[in-house]
Amino acid sequence: MPPFGDTMLESVVFGAQAFVAGAAYWVGILLALFATGGLVASLTERGVVDVLLTKPLSRSAVLAGRLLAVMAVMLVLLVYLFGAVWLVMSIKSGLWAPGFLLAIPVVFGMFVVVYGVVTLVGVWSGSGPLSFIVTLGVLFVSLILAIPELAVQVDATWRPLVTGAYWALPNFGGVGTQVVPQLATGAAVGSPWLLGSSLAFGAACYGLAFFLFSRTDF
Repeated sequence: MPPFGDTMLESVVFGAQAFVAGAAYWVGILLALFATGGLVASLTERGVVDVLLTKPLSRSAVLAGRLLAVMAVMLVLLVYLFGAVWLVMSIKSGLWAPGFLLAIPVVFGMFVVVYGVVTLVGVWSGSGPLSFIVTLGVLFVSLILAIPELAVQVDATWRPLVTGAYWALPNFGGVGTQVVPQLATGAAVGSPWLLGSSLAFGAACYGLAFFLFSRTDF
């Protein structure tokens, strides 16, 4: 049986869709972080923040406006990429699989989650490069924690720490290797909690970032 679907045509189409979704997730998110990593930190620079805070807007509105601009651009790019690939492949193959488009909110959601780290570190430190480096560090640790049965393999003393970190940090690796391919190929999603726990982490980062931005004396 083909690895994706029940026929060779489904295998080719679903395989190509899984590849595109995976590339958008792993490569696209990292490139987007690199391109936009300094936008939040630039808000704290002298001159920039002074001008922005003279406007009749709250600090939360200023930060939210910058974040919404970043998110809007990312969402438009994802819709364009996934929509174009889906439309072209559907017309060429005659196989219409709208489930592929469900990967858009997942990829976008994980970008929003990861960008929460960029936002928090950017507001706290005012450094774009540091924001990017710390975010990469968080992703690297989350990938290590996603190793199957890692908590069982480590010493018993460290198991509570490993388990706690696994649930506390975003499940970037788990979402990328399980949820995204399952959606892209029309399969049932077996681990939706991976995305849920990641969204909770992102919400905490944004909440703390908005608190710091509203209280910091720039």
